Amino acid sequence: MAIGVKIIDICSTWKHAESEVKKRVLIVEACWNRTKLQIDFVMRIISILDEEHCRMMDALLKQLELGIH
Repeated sequence: MAIGVKIIDICSTWKHAESEVKKRVLIVEACWNRTKLQIDFVMRIISILDEEHCRMMDALLKQLELGIH
């Protein structure tokens, strides 16, 4: 009897997998869009940032690049 419950649970999980994947893809796309907008903004104001802020932004962007590759 326990195996039947397990099979039903697995089937139920797979039944909703496509909508769950779509939700997660949307979240990733939204996060990437926000990140891209923030990078674009920083590139526009880079000339007025102080040295420490530039150093920090450079370190963050390098970490982002490492995470992508």
